Amino acid sequence: MDNVPITLTLVSGQVLAVTLSNPSEARVLADVAAAIGAARATAEVGIRTYHLGTRPTPGRGYDDRLTMRMGCGRTKIRGLLALSPRRGGLRHQRVGRKYIVSEAAVREWFGDNL
Repeated sequence: MDNVPITLTLVSGQVLAVTLSNPSEARVLADVAAAIGAARATAEVGIRTYHLGTRPTPGRGYDDRLTMRMGCGRTKIRGLLALSPRRGGLRHQRVGRKYIVSEAAVREWFGDNL
């Protein structure tokens, strides 16, 4: 069988040239690259934070309003923030008068831990 040349471009900008001996090895390498990409995407979502503001923060690449993420209104969310997590509340940090909630805390509250 002919060797299959493949080039991979890493996130850092480096390019790897790899020669595989058959198409099945090329498929395995492509599957590994896809799994790495999916893991990075999951990690990126995991570090998101949300707030109670009325407008999304520009330049974030996602809507960081907690009302949009949780799918409920400000009154319901304020009630969840007032409760301790042990009593069914939403885990959060308070910075001055602002509440900051992580994606992990939202998933924890929904029961979908990372």
